[in-house]
Amino acid sequence: LDSTRDKVAPTHAWAALKAQHAQFAQTTRQGVPMPQDAQEALQEVLTAIKELDSEKPLFRGETVNDANQREPFTMLKCSIADDVRILEAGIARGLSKGSESRKLSSLPQYLMVHMARFEWRNDTNEYAKVLRPVSFPWVLDVFPLCTADVQRQLEPVRTSLKQQR
Repeated sequence: LDSTRDKVAPTHAWAALKAQHAQFAQTTRQGVPMPQDAQEALQEVLTAIKELDSEKPLFRGETVNDANQREPFTMLKCSIADDVRILEAGIARGLSKGSESRKLSSLPQYLMVHMARFEWRNDTNEYAKVLRPVSFPWVLDVFPLCTADVQRQLEPVRTSLKQQR
């Protein structure tokens, strides 16, 4: 692909995704494709290309809890609650599940963040889009969300970036 400027149509990839996962092939009664969740589609694509199994993955990181239980991730969830106004706070909330708090124990080369913009409303018994604004920094600093080992690895680069600003 580096040596050509020809367009590449994703029709074969989309057809393969629909063949493997029926939810992406759903249509209305009129035959129009149903809207799909982009995050779910991306997760399936990453799984299909074996991103989760590669030796040096581009998108896979790992979290750890206080009991040292490790869990891989390909996307961090940004939970948009009433008190969340900035991306880092939403990610921190997404790393907390009830009383359990997780830290980033390894970082991917490319960090993807899923903006969880839908929440269940008990008053209407349906999902509603959260329209609350969330600000994004020019440089995302996940240093406070990392384990001490990862913080030691990040410190030289972090210091260098602060000096450049």
